[in-house]
Amino acid sequence: MESESKQVKQKLGVLDILKEAVTFYASNINFIIFTFLTSLPFFFVMVYFETLFQQTMVETPEIISLLPFKEQNYLYYHFAYHPHIYGVVDTPGKSFSEDYLPVLIQLGFIYLVPLHVLGLCSAVVTMDSASKLRSEENNISLKDMFKRSIDISIMKVVDGIYAIGALRVSYYLSTGNQKRGLLLMLVFFALGLCLRLSCVSLECYKGGYGIFVQIGLLTVLNTLKWVSCMIYFSDCKERKMEKKVDEESGKDLAK
Repeated sequence: MESESKQVKQKLGVLDILKEAVTFYASNINFIIFTFLTSLPFFFVMVYFETLFQQTMVETPEIISLLPFKEQNYLYYHFAYHPHIYGVVDTPGKSFSEDYLPVLIQLGFIYLVPLHVLGLCSAVVTMDSASKLRSEENNISLKDMFKRSIDISIMKVVDGIYAIGALRVSYYLSTGNQKRGLLLMLVFFALGLCLRLSCVSLECYKGGYGIFVQIGLLTVLNTLKWVSCMIYFSDCKERKMEKKVDEESGKDLAK
């Protein structure tokens, strides 16, 4: 009973993880520089994507009104192709297929290909470097971080296990802690959403430095998210190891 209470007490909550992530990030200048430099490709692609995305968000009512199944398109078809009945009409200023469909395709492509690839690379190198720093108590240089980031595989995530294996390990480690992990991700989702909506309301997409500030903050938020994930999985791993040791000790005592 005493052992269980001790284990519960040591278990990190969501706020504890967030606090440790911020402290870890702010206290490692080399890590800040490293994540800043490695996030630059993601930053510039995200600036372009976010500007285009926010413009599209603002114009969503107009886009919907130009969809082929809307009534006004139906009326326009009859007006345009039966002028002898309805009279001559002006061509509308914008068309869904010509003005908005290419933009939507472009947004989908950028989101699915470069942003996902760059985001994955950023997550891998961030979590790997943060894990190494945490285990070696910050005794790692900036040069070593870059060397390590080049050496690791793009699909390496947890303990040198790749792709599907990494998913299996992460599922195993998070068993019994899914609610805590979900809540952690919801916190970062909410922060990112608030940041995006505030930028839309301030019309940052129209130009100026606002969009750069937003993406800069979003990049830092992403870094904190991956550091938090590293701390979360490390804590889950410690709990699993302690549970395994307790079970083995119990078996030995039973013998």
